[in-house]
Amino acid sequence: MMKNILKKQNGYTLIWVLLIVVLIGVLTPPLVSKVLSSKLQVQKTEKAIQMESMRQMGITYMESVINLANEQLIEKSDSLLDSKQYKEKLQTKINEINPDFRNGVVKLLKDFGHQFRLEITDIKENEDEVVVEYVVTASLNGYTEPKVSYEEVVIHIVKE
Repeated sequence: MMKNILKKQNGYTLIWVLLIVVLIGVLTPPLVSKVLSSKLQVQKTEKAIQMESMRQMGITYMESVINLANEQLIEKSDSLLDSKQYKEKLQTKINEINPDFRNGVVKLLKDFGHQFRLEITDIKENEDEVVVEYVVTASLNGYTEPKVSYEEVVIHIVKE
């Protein structure tokens, strides 16, 4: 009698093993694809952060050049300048600091191949201010879409 009961359960374990194998086979591909897509998302986010950092470096560099030119202009100026004269002298000072601004400045981080490009698009004068408009283009090595931003620095001219 005991042998009859055991004979009836011969395929029971095999069915359980096959069921577990099928479940693992069905559940594994979605999990693997989620892990891979999250890895790609992390890589995209890292590149976006690096692009923003490169853009900020370009803005910081440009602002420092403009501030240095402005300080040198203030130190050497004996008389008050109107906005038109100030604009011309500021442009000359910027070109003295970095002559590459005539064609657009490219700063390259050689270790990584990352770079930002700066280009002064216009220097405008108003009644009491000079506005320097420029473009910052950040790009990463192996990343095809550069990040472009249009910026400006406003210098207020104080008339005494």
